[in-house]
Amino acid sequence: MAHYAGRTLRERLSDEEWPVERCLDAGLQLARALERAHEAGIVHRDLKPANVMLTDRGEVKLLDFGVAKLASGEHLTRTGSTLGTLSYMSPEQLSGEEADHRSDLWALGVILYEMLAGRQPFEAGQEAAVMYAIGLSKDRGERPSGAGEVCAVLSRALGQGRQRPEGPDGALVTAGPARSGVSEAPSAGASATETRFRRRVLVAAIPALLAVVALVYWTGGRGGDPSRSTGMSENLLAVVPFTVRGSPEFAYLGEGIVDLMSAKLDGAGSLSTVNPRVVIAMINEEGLDVSDPRSGLRVASRVGAGRYVTGDLLEVGGRVTLTAYLHDTAGAETPLEQASAEGRAGDLFDIVDGLVVDLLAGSMSGPTDRLQKLAVATSHSLEATKEYLRGEQLLRQGRYREAGAAYDLAVGLDPEFALAHYRKSLAADWTDAYDVRSSAERALELAEHLSPRDRNLLSALLLRRTGQNRRAEQAYRAHLHTYPDDVEALLQLGEVLFHANPRWGSDMREAREPFAKAVDLEPVNSNARIHLARLYALRGDL
Repeated sequence: MAHYAGRTLRERLSDEEWPVERCLDAGLQLARALERAHEAGIVHRDLKPANVMLTDRGEVKLLDFGVAKLASGEHLTRTGSTLGTLSYMSPEQLSGEEADHRSDLWALGVILYEMLAGRQPFEAGQEAAVMYAIGLSKDRGERPSGAGEVCAVLSRALGQGRQRPEGPDGALVTAGPARSGVSEAPSAGASATETRFRRRVLVAAIPALLAVVALVYWTGGRGGDPSRSTGMSENLLAVVPFTVRGSPEFAYLGEGIVDLMSAKLDGAGSLSTVNPRVVIAMINEEGLDVSDPRSGLRVASRVGAGRYVTGDLLEVGGRVTLTAYLHDTAGAETPLEQASAEGRAGDLFDIVDGLVVDLLAGSMSGPTDRLQKLAVATSHSLEATKEYLRGEQLLRQGRYREAGAAYDLAVGLDPEFALAHYRKSLAADWTDAYDVRSSAERALELAEHLSPRDRNLLSALLLRRTGQNRRAEQAYRAHLHTYPDDVEALLQLGEVLFHANPRWGSDMREAREPFAKAVDLEPVNSNARIHLARLYALRGDL
């Protein structure tokens, strides 16, 4: 085993001065060590000052790969241990998700913050509050793409920092409010020259400091203050613990319902749910009364969720009734939606599924979500519905192969899911898959439980799939006469005009109108935008 003469970063941070330049240098060496590990396919997963050694030569050594994991998934040593140390753990580690190289970058951001500020970004008196604070910033995509990117930022910052002047004793600006003398007023005996010198040193240090602050921001340090919310997201949903009445043996479901419903709602279409640990930690920390709807509003507002769910569970004689209320933070007094489900206590999971299905329908609004609402109402499988909604999101993003795979999973879970067969045919059209026609035919066979409106759409699509484009055009135009804002009909009419018009000696540019209207109704629709781009190019309007 290697022996290093020195002390850990944890020990040195507690009793040594840390100028900005020293912070940058140590951070750069640490980032390079992570870069080497990640290149070898190894994720450390427990990066913290106690695992960083600073030798007497000023070298930084990364220690203790005891909970490290290969990219292939194989643990290097022990398994079953708690991965990471709380203050340095990433949101995905706290929620039990798989850690990757970006989890190490998160921890590096926390360490850089601590070296510069003299304190951790996620400080709180209790473990639950720390978990709550960390859980606010959880998008790995907002972090640097790799340790090499961090190295580049720190190298630039270090180069700028070394250009600044030093004092008579060679000292640089000291980082951290507890250790820094920069913010102190000059003593009464300080000369004007000395005051100007201190200002010059501070100003020269700013570019380096800003570079690292930007880095800490990227890696999630902005989540350090849980009392701040940068905006409310309508697609972010917080599930608050339910009130429980009846047998004491069901009391655990007050908080347990948060886990159950959050897991079932998360990933349904564009919805994501707040980490249940964050919600429960906040309620316990602040002593909130979950029977008071204002508590739900407070939780949602603090975590930036545009919507939240409250509810109650009543048990009588072995039967359970669940009632849930969907609220919008902008109008919390009146619930957007109320749903109830009941059954035997032993069928709790099925009861929750029924409740979630009703809430999913209530969480969707606007003309472009009509088919999603219908899907929720027409499949007997919640998991099939979630795959369908995931497919819808992917289809809107133009990720047609992935969308087709999601629809395929949906019909595998529920073979009689008419709308999933229908959308599978649409996705297959973009990927030249073999089942373009068969999926449309199967959808029409299963359409007896759908409304006449949706059977019209299916019939028109099958006309397209069998090459009867003139009849398909007529069918879509008739449909739009009754439902002028039906995005799906506009898209399909545009497809017919775009692809079939040239065969009839007509102008494909007639397709511009339905595609343009579809974009007005659903601006993110990539299908319509791709066709519009080609149409504008055809008329030379680059």
